[in-house]
Amino acid sequence: IWGYFIENELVGFVHLSISFESVDIVNIVVNPSFRRRGIASILMENILNIYPNCEQLFLEVRVDNLPAINLYNKLGFREINRRKNYYGDVDALVMERNIKNEYEKI
Repeated sequence: IWGYFIENELVGFVHLSISFESVDIVNIVVNPSFRRRGIASILMENILNIYPNCEQLFLEVRVDNLPAINLYNKLGFREINRRKNYYGDVDALVMERNIKNEYEKI
């Protein structure tokens, strides 16, 4: 778990599960009072600095969480699967950012 602090106050965090070259983003949370300041983007991009051998990032998000989906798309994630009724009556999108493929294109 990595936190983001402003003036000694925890305002966001990312909870990860690491398996070899893959990182699963279990949770990413930003205090509503501090949203739209780029904190989630900073947390997500720092994963690559903290885990330089990371080849793939995975996450799940509710299909109705459009602000999060827009952020993930902006950060290079793409939908790879959908889990029906994962959140009760709401589907989950499984998204991936394939870092290895990004580097191979350079």
